[in-house]
Amino acid sequence: MKKIILLTIVVMFILTPIYSNANEASYRDAWCASNNGRTEVTNDDRTRVDCVTSEYAIEFDYASKWYEAVGQSLHYGIKTGKKPGIVLIMKSTKDQKYVDRLSKAIEYYSLPITVWVVK
Repeated sequence: MKKIILLTIVVMFILTPIYSNANEASYRDAWCASNNGRTEVTNDDRTRVDCVTSEYAIEFDYASKWYEAVGQSLHYGIKTGKKPGIVLIMKSTKDQKYVDRLSKAIEYYSLPITVWVVK
């Protein structure tokens, strides 16, 4: 009986990180659905916008890749004729520094990008 309990506990510790770490697509799908958007919209140049709403063309990325999201969101805005947006996914509170860097770049260059943060 003790071996079964121990085995159960070990399996829980192994599987918990696997199922608790959602991937980028799961964040995108949930966020986009709650904002009446469409996911994976293909542009005429074969690039794909993560989420398109009535107002925004939105790129989803983990916070540490904020600099990539800037260029992609601006490009998607041009291709769709919509406002560029970024949803940054924070894995932990340590990712706040990336949110701050993105905010500073947007402000410094007066970029027309709207940002949402999910944790």
